[in-house]
Amino acid sequence: MGSPVSGGKGNDDMNEILISKTYLQFVKSKSCVVKLPGCGGPIDPHHLIARGQRESKRNDFTCIPLCRQHHTEVEYGGVEKFQRDYRINLWQENSRLLTDWIVHGQDAVLEQKLRESIKVIRDAKKKTGQPKG
Repeated sequence: MGSPVSGGKGNDDMNEILISKTYLQFVKSKSCVVKLPGCGGPIDPHHLIARGQRESKRNDFTCIPLCRQHHTEVEYGGVEKFQRDYRINLWQENSRLLTDWIVHGQDAVLEQKLRESIKVIRDAKKKTGQPKG
């Protein structure tokens, strides 16, 4: 049985590919980060760093759980507007989720990939001026 994470490196850190079906299942098992009455239904993993629709263009460890309604809203309205409207920091939510994942005993190889991913995320946030969290 292979690692649940496959990865590769593109031209820069923003193209880091980290794919984990196990982590996506973990995200889908959570409730929507907006946490409002009426939130519910299927949970969609929303990628905070994504470069298209295909598997080779994503980092699954930048996912947060959103109900279908809120996922559609963030996709069409944009992250900045979404964060402002709901007074939520999606990067902080992502950090909480990653911490929860690590604390609940994932294997050492996956944990190392997560640490690398966190470094990539922090570096990307520095480059794009995202708030720390």
